[in-house]
Amino acid sequence: MPLPTAPDVNAPLAEWAQWYAAQDWPVFPCHTPVPGGCSCHDPACNSIGKHPRTRHGKDDATTDPFDIATWWRQWPDANIGAIMGHGRWALDIDPRNGGDDTLFELERRYGLLPHTLLNHTGGKGSHYVWKENGQAIPHAVWKNRPEYAGVDIIALGGYIILPPSLHVSGQHYCWDLIDGPDDITPQLPPDWLVNLLHQPGGTSGSRLVSPEGPILPGGRNNALSTFAYHLRTAGATLEEIHAAVSLRNIQQCKPPLDENEVQAIVYGKKHLPIGSFFEVTQAVDVPQRKVTTVNGYAQPLDSTENSTPVWSYRLPLTDFADMLERTYPLPQWIIKGLIPEGLTFFVGSPKSSKTYLAYSLALSLVSAMAHPGQVQWLGHYDLDKHGPVIYMTLEDDESDTFYRVKELAPGLTSIPRDRLLFIHDINLPYLGQGLTEVLQEQVMEVYHPALVVLDPISYLYAPQQKSNDQFAQVKQMLLPLRWLGKQYHCGILGVDHRRKKSADDVDIFETQYGSNAKVAVNDAQLVIVRDDKDITVHCQVRKAGNQTLSLGLEFTPDGYAEWTWKGSSDGMILQGAYGDLRMKVLTVLQAGQLSMTIDDMITACALPDSRNTKQAIDQVLRRAIRAGEIVKGARRGEYVWAGGN
Repeated sequence: MPLPTAPDVNAPLAEWAQWYAAQDWPVFPCHTPVPGGCSCHDPACNSIGKHPRTRHGKDDATTDPFDIATWWRQWPDANIGAIMGHGRWALDIDPRNGGDDTLFELERRYGLLPHTLLNHTGGKGSHYVWKENGQAIPHAVWKNRPEYAGVDIIALGGYIILPPSLHVSGQHYCWDLIDGPDDITPQLPPDWLVNLLHQPGGTSGSRLVSPEGPILPGGRNNALSTFAYHLRTAGATLEEIHAAVSLRNIQQCKPPLDENEVQAIVYGKKHLPIGSFFEVTQAVDVPQRKVTTVNGYAQPLDSTENSTPVWSYRLPLTDFADMLERTYPLPQWIIKGLIPEGLTFFVGSPKSSKTYLAYSLALSLVSAMAHPGQVQWLGHYDLDKHGPVIYMTLEDDESDTFYRVKELAPGLTSIPRDRLLFIHDINLPYLGQGLTEVLQEQVMEVYHPALVVLDPISYLYAPQQKSNDQFAQVKQMLLPLRWLGKQYHCGILGVDHRRKKSADDVDIFETQYGSNAKVAVNDAQLVIVRDDKDITVHCQVRKAGNQTLSLGLEFTPDGYAEWTWKGSSDGMILQGAYGDLRMKVLTVLQAGQLSMTIDDMITACALPDSRNTKQAIDQVLRRAIRAGEIVKGARRGEYVWAGGN
């Protein structure tokens, strides 16, 4: 059951503190960031805005409204601290120390976190607040454990800062727009997370120990480099790192690396990332013996104080004078204005029907080969291209695939060979480690497909090295894939997962798991949001305008899946967004100067009549009322322009 309605975000901190106490959250006042530092006036304060103001600190935490009123009369700007335990604990994600990457790897390995109460810190971190299930949760169990860099547990004995407290960044802590206290209470954590918390090992005194199996030639340097990086981000000294890496080298590397290589790893690895499209013609390694510090990181120096490796490239220059004498094919579309050649992503949460949508596109392309000009995708979109489809599915086996196709095309009883081919295999090479080359040789050159589907594409990402830049790694995996599609005028469709939208995301397109390199590289991305039978698809296409599709998906009593197209609209219809939808709704209200219902607004704006559209308009209207732009009409469910900005 949701919590009672929280105070307005602009309400005094005292009101918020009393509200938390009424929900049985013991709270206490903390110091506040001020110009030049912390309200404690200690110039060396290393916990600005996060440490208690009261004499006994967090031990003074209480739900007594009299004590709380007294404290916040004395310190009206005091940040709100809430002690954990008392039936709840928090998973603390600190992206500055690699927490986003760690959480991504945990969810990739064990499964997505379920919805729970979610607090966004002003420093772009997050607190996932969970309910205890009677089992004691160990506090700070992951602190200083390099395998959990940037992720910690705050349980009994610890505390978090609650919204709308002020962060040292100048931003305020805030509850998630979807998983905030008006909508959800702390939920039980997934079993895999609880099991990990109770695994032995990993304290500040044993952080240098992390047993693994033998490390064989070809993986020794990379394994030790990753280990050294984790230790550095956990705060270990260079001497500690050297000792730990040397021990792991002796105990696990078969055979061990020599001491010079170990020192090179610890005191600054001689590595310069090279783009996969540059040809390395020469590499001169500089001997690494001396060490200096640059921006807080160890850097090697040779005897001449010059540590820069010397690289020589052969740059592929093309003269535009030559380009003017050539003829280039026009860019091609699978569906004009929606799905181009190159790399497209279908992105959605689990059970959002993104795989059914990808299967339906594949079947439409194959059917159009036998009936050119007569087949439409979703009964609405003309196909500008048709041809064979190669569907690489990493979650469905052959029987899953068979029944999915029969659900979408129950009348399909025969099909010519080499039209629709599936790959059911989990032992494929990774992107960036041979898969693109395999696709070119065994798929593009042989079948010349109209579409290749990788579902889900995230299973094909090579393991990322935390010592390198994540953006560059993902780009180097995906950019060759995009160019492969361009070269063969083929659509490559990656079916991908998305996470919950956080306060730091500019729009819904940033909610793909992993690096923003995906957003930078792709030619189009369709973010799929499902609400029961209503499917809303937010489309962002590189060479076309943004648009929103409204679809329906129903399963008949016979078990068949039926897609229907309900309409589309230019621009984004994002739930609660102050963007295209807000402008459309407020414009018709201002122009009409009459009371209008949500149904009236849908008609006036020519929007798809779906549940998602109505929910999105409802959130826009609520915010517009708070901003004084509109007021409620005389009759229930009507709204009228109030003369706001």
